Amino acid sequence: TFYFTNPYALIGAHDDVPVPPGTQRFDFELEVAVVVGRDGASLAPQEARDHVFGYTVLNDWSARDLQAREMKVQLGPAKGKDFATTLGPWLVTADELEPYRDDEGFLELNLRVGVNDVEIGQVGEV
Repeated sequence: TFYFTNPYALIGAHDDVPVPPGTQRFDFELEVAVVVGRDGASLAPQEARDHVFGYTVLNDWSARDLQAREMKVQLGPAKGKDFATTLGPWLVTADELEPYRDDEGFLELNLRVGVNDVEIGQVGEV
């Protein structure tokens, strides 16, 4: 399952995030973005991995109050999620992360996130 977001709403890792007017429940999700380095379609999982150039941090920003209203009509998130997505600040090439794959091929990563230089979240072991 996936959804498309607004490709024109990408902002830099240290840029201010525009908060939609009237939003009271502003939130984000810490995620990893895959950077695809070459064309491909309907690929098997192993073939897809060969198309990955690298990885970067992605913060998926949400106006949760607006999103909740949108979801009531079962059209999926729209204006509640299409105003900002933060990428970076670094890109790690796929070959650099190969030593961190587990036996099933998943990456074992440690991600930390902060707001205004205060760490507020972590995924993975330190």
